[in-house]
Amino acid sequence: MTTINRRLLDTVHYLTVEDISFASDKIGHGTYGRTSLASWLQADTLIFKGRLRDILIFALMAFDVADAAIYEKFELVSARKFLNVQNLGATDIVGLIDLDPTAGQNIVLPNDITFLENLTDQYRADWTTTKNMVFERKTAPAERTLYKGTVLQALCYALQFHSTLGAPVYTLFDIALMEASSGVSKGVEFVDMGGSSGPVEYEAALLTLANLLLSCV
Repeated sequence: MTTINRRLLDTVHYLTVEDISFASDKIGHGTYGRTSLASWLQADTLIFKGRLRDILIFALMAFDVADAAIYEKFELVSARKFLNVQNLGATDIVGLIDLDPTAGQNIVLPNDITFLENLTDQYRADWTTTKNMVFERKTAPAERTLYKGTVLQALCYALQFHSTLGAPVYTLFDIALMEASSGVSKGVEFVDMGGSSGPVEYEAALLTLANLLLSCV
């Protein structure tokens, strides 16, 4: 998917996750992850409700991926296609969990949505546009990392928990994006985000996962 579809991102969807790989107090990271007010255990089967943008943020932050593999077993359907949960049986699910930040479950936060809006220029960008990116650590502005990647790759990376700092990347760094052909970047090396020298938090499967979610009709 190339162009960002704001209407689709604002459409309510249902996400069913079978044998979820993380408990409700380990969303995004086993040690530093968020704790949901809705409680569940690892290996439970759950149904999440939210706008597609909420589901995208949640899945990219929390789902179990490694290299090119997505281990989470999930199904995503729009609200108009989601009839009921009777076929699962009352003992098969913990309950319906609302991902909307206004629901207050502490899963997707308002700041996550604000970041998504800022990164995509209020959804006017294209997911596949390649950008040069400067990640400047908020507590140490002289500490900068230069990457090159698509807008969607930037989202996938920025929603990961930093390997040593224990918080989502976007909360730790100020991020500047510029056109890859910009004269400002001439003579400066921007590391390929998806390459062997890219950030350790970024996995190829994250981009695959994002494209699967965004392909939902």
